[in-house]
Amino acid sequence: MIEQQLANSIVTIAIAVIAVAVAMQAISAVVAAIAATKAKAAIEEIRSQVKPVAERAMEVIEQSRGTVTALHAKLDPILGNAADVTAQAKTVMEKANLIMAKGQNQAENLDVALTETVDRVRTQLGNVEETVDHVLRSVRSTSDELNHGIVTPIRKANGLVNGVAAALGFLVQGRTTVSRATQDDAMFI
Repeated sequence: MIEQQLANSIVTIAIAVIAVAVAMQAISAVVAAIAATKAKAAIEEIRSQVKPVAERAMEVIEQSRGTVTALHAKLDPILGNAADVTAQAKTVMEKANLIMAKGQNQAENLDVALTETVDRVRTQLGNVEETVDHVLRSVRSTSDELNHGIVTPIRKANGLVNGVAAALGFLVQGRTTVSRATQDDAMFI
């Protein structure tokens, strides 16, 4: 009997759990139905609001399509001209690059020539400086030799002549005065 009572109790609990589960499922179904109804209403409201915007967008797209077609018709000749201008610009750039390369080559040649010329001028200036130094030494040497060979003997001879002239003048004039002696001394010096 206890087993029977236990079995009855388990069946009763199982029925109660099933009843609760069925009730919860019913509530869940009701909530889902309410949510679906509200979602449908929201979708209808959004659809009613989006429909005029979509219609206006379609009109703008149609107008834009016409504008784009007209713009395309106008841009085709311009794009053709742009292609011609681009080709001409490319040709000009190639010629400019060629001219620049030639100019750079000429500049390099000129630089080499100027460097060589400057080096030669420096060498020649060094030679001129050595020549001028040699000439100045020769002039000094010649001047010193002239001074010792000609000017010094002339001074000595001049002094001797002045001495002889003073002696003769003294002998011829006799006794000299103080002013005359001063003048003679000044001449001798």
